[in-house]
Amino acid sequence: MIKKICILFLVLALPVICFGSIKQQILLGQASVVTVINYDKNGREAAKGTGFYINGKAHIVTNLHVVKDAESVGIKTKDGKTFKLSKVVNSDEDYDLFIFTVAGINSTGKYLSLQPAKHDVGDSVMVIGNPMGLEQTVSTGIISGIREDDKEYKEDFVYQITAPISPGSSGSPVMNEKGGVIGVATMQYKKGQNLNFVMPSDKLMPMIKKNAGMDFKAWKEKGYCFEPVTYRAAINFAYRLIDKDEYQNALKKALSLIKKYPKKSEAYRLAANALYELEKETDAEKYMKAAVKLNPKKEYMHNALGVLYKKMEYYDLAAKEFYEEIKVAPQNDAAYYNLASVYLINNMQEDALKILDKGIKIAKNPSDLYLKNASILSDGGNRDLAIEKIKKAVEFDPYNADAQYILGVLALENGDKAGAYEIKRILEEMESPLAKKLGEKINQ
Repeated sequence: MIKKICILFLVLALPVICFGSIKQQILLGQASVVTVINYDKNGREAAKGTGFYINGKAHIVTNLHVVKDAESVGIKTKDGKTFKLSKVVNSDEDYDLFIFTVAGINSTGKYLSLQPAKHDVGDSVMVIGNPMGLEQTVSTGIISGIREDDKEYKEDFVYQITAPISPGSSGSPVMNEKGGVIGVATMQYKKGQNLNFVMPSDKLMPMIKKNAGMDFKAWKEKGYCFEPVTYRAAINFAYRLIDKDEYQNALKKALSLIKKYPKKSEAYRLAANALYELEKETDAEKYMKAAVKLNPKKEYMHNALGVLYKKMEYYDLAAKEFYEEIKVAPQNDAAYYNLASVYLINNMQEDALKILDKGIKIAKNPSDLYLKNASILSDGGNRDLAIEKIKKAVEFDPYNADAQYILGVLALENGDKAGAYEIKRILEEMESPLAKKLGEKINQ
C-alpha cells in the first residue's frame, strides 16, 4: 500500500514533492545518456538507438541489436558532439547487451550506477532515451510484471514496465526512484500495448569485469567477445555457429551440453538442427524426437519436429506434429500457418484455407494467418478478397511489416503515392528494412 501511495504522489504532485531530487536524477541521467548511431557501408546513418555511461572509464552500454548490422558505430552526446567506436569491451547476444568505448573519451564523471538487486512489481521506474529520434526524452511508470523465462532457463527473468519504449529507445537506462539503473530497455512486445521489457542490471555485472579490447571489425568477424558459460547462452551461441555454417562445431557444443544436461531438451533440438545441416537426417530425427519426448508440453518442440519432417518431405508426419502443436497451444498461430503450408505443398488449397480460417478464429494474433490466406486467394484470382484479408492482417497487428509493405505496393499500383509514402514512414518507425525496399519502388 505504501508503494502505491508514493507512486500516486509522484504522478499527481511531482512539482511539489521531491522535485529537486527527481530533477537532479533527470539531469544526471540526461548527461550520461548518448545517442548510438548505426552507420551503413556508405557512412550514412542507418538507424539510431540509445546508450549510457556505466562507469568512470567511459564504457557505454546499449542493446546489441542496435549495432549488430552496422558497418561502423558512433555516438552523439547531449551537447551534440559525435565520436566513433574505439573498442568493443564485451557483448552478449543472449541478453542483447553490448559494451564499448569511443575514441576521444577515456573517462567521465557523468555515469549511472547499476543496481543489480531484484526489484518488485509496483516499484517506480524512469526511462531516459531517444524514442523516434526525440533525444533525451524522459518517461515514467512502474514495474508491472516480472517475467521468468522458460523453466529450462531458471536463472533468467525480465522486468515488464509501463513506461513506454519506442523504436530508438533500445538501450535506454531504466532507473529506480533513487536514480540507480535497474536494467536496460531491451524490446517492446509489438503484439500488445504498453508491454515493454527491461534486461536486468545483474546481466551487466559480469560483463564489465572483462574487457576484450577488440576493434569493431574483429568483433563483427568473430561475433562475440567471450564464449558464454550459462546453459541458455551456450545454446544460443551454438545456434550462431549454425548461422555461420559451422555445423560441426555447433554439433560438438550440443553433444557437450547433452552430456552435462541430459534432461534438458533444448540441447537435443540443437543437435538435431546441426545434424540436419550436416545431411544426417536420420540422426537429426532421432535427436529431435528425444527433445519432444523430454518436453512434450512445449509447442515449439512439436513445431521444430514438424519443420524437420517438412524439410525431409515427410509431410504426413509433419502434419501430425503441427496438429500436436495445436493441441498443446491452440492460440498459437504458427501451427496453423505451418499446417497450411504443408497442405499447399500437396495442392490442397481448400484444406489450407480451412485450417487458416480455424486459426483466425482461435489464435491470439491471426495477422500472419490473414496474410497467408490473402496469398492463397490472390493466387486463385480473388484479388479483391485478398486485399481485404491483408487489411485485416494490419488491423490485428499494425507492426506486421510484411502486410504493411504489401499495402504500400498496392497503394502504388492504385496511383496512391501519398498512401505509399505514409506506409513507408510507418515501416521506418518500425525500423524495418522493407521501408527502403518500398522507397525504391516509390522512386521508380
